[in-house]
Amino acid sequence: SADMSTTPAEDVSKHVKTEIEQRAKAALSSTSASFRSQLADAVGNSLQKSINGTIVAEKTIERTRQTISSIDTLSEQLTIDARAALEVARRALPACSSLAQAAAAGKR
Repeated sequence: SADMSTTPAEDVSKHVKTEIEQRAKAALSSTSASFRSQLADAVGNSLQKSINGTIVAEKTIERTRQTISSIDTLSEQLTIDARAALEVARRALPACSSLAQAAAAGKR
């Protein structure tokens, strides 16, 4: 396909240049596709780690809530028990006082 205006050397040069450009474009396209794929994988992995981290955090928060709830329940029970113990002591006080007075009178 050499026409009269170009020499065989120029034809070869032009053909080589075209071939190099086409190979470069193909390589670039392939690299670009590979890069996009790797980027998508990296983003996907990062997103998955983020999601996993969120799930762990949510579970931790839920366990913490349950622990706080248990502590509240225990605290309420201890308060009830302490009030009951105080009531028992308050009722026992007059009897103790009478016994102490009787003992003191006996010593005299």
